[in-house]
Amino acid sequence: MKRLFIFLTATWLMAGAAFAQEDLLRGRSDRLMIDFFTDIWSNAPENMDMNTINRGINITMMQDFPLGNSPISFATGLGIASHNLYSDHFFDYAPMFWSSTFPQPGTYDFTPIGDTYGEVKKNKLNLNYLNLPLELRYRNNSLPHTFRITAGVRAGYLVNAHTKTHIKNDNGGVGISTQEERKYKEHKLGNLEKFQFGLSGRIGYGRINLNAYLPLTKIFKDNSVTDMKPFSLGLTFIVY
Repeated sequence: MKRLFIFLTATWLMAGAAFAQEDLLRGRSDRLMIDFFTDIWSNAPENMDMNTINRGINITMMQDFPLGNSPISFATGLGIASHNLYSDHFFDYAPMFWSSTFPQPGTYDFTPIGDTYGEVKKNKLNLNYLNLPLELRYRNNSLPHTFRITAGVRAGYLVNAHTKTHIKNDNGGVGISTQEERKYKEHKLGNLEKFQFGLSGRIGYGRINLNAYLPLTKIFKDNSVTDMKPFSLGLTFIVY
């Protein structure tokens, strides 16, 4: 996933460089933006202990289409976003009952990490989406002191989902292992919706803005947390 972020960022930088100077001279920017945010998850299981900060990142490259000489414009492009949930619950395959068939019938769902595993140093569910954003923008066009209000929608496709867990046991046991520390990774996850759609917005002055995103569609499906969703809130850094 890190390689994908690096590749897309480099591609967008090269593609946008030829047009950036013209846009800036016309008082237009907001081509390459980087959002740093935290995900605030709702409708989680009652016994789930989540981190206050669930950090995420969204990199977006967009083309601006001014509506005449007005301060209002329309923009679209391509982006990739990474969302995280840090908690004390595994997101793994939970069999409903034991059967002679394989795999056992069941679902991917959240289950508590028992005390016998040891101390949870890190445990996260990571979701990565390729996004198509559409925005309506208002800017007062007085660069670099620009006031911005942006409202839009974002459609996304889940391109990668994985879990990462780091557990430590001072007594020398991790579950049934005799190691003091162990790291788990799982890349083949189920019960996740492939498509996502939601509302996005930004407001601010200069090149640092507040951003927000609210998904309208479900993240999980056919398990106990089908109504669990993140509300993303953070800062946008407008590169150019």
